Amino acid sequence: MTTNPPESIETRLTRLETLFTNVGETVLAQSDTIDLLVANIQSTDRKPQ
Repeated sequence: MTTNPPESIETRLTRLETLFTNVGETVLAQSDTIDLLVANIQSTDRKPQ
């Protein structure tokens, strides 16, 4: 059985930074979508029926 040599700390930190960046971008996109949905609901609630 062969084992892979351990990754360098620099490589591991780079992967972690990339992961945090991707998560942050996803959260921002979802936040924008939620804001849009809330605005749509609020504008619908204000329309006279």
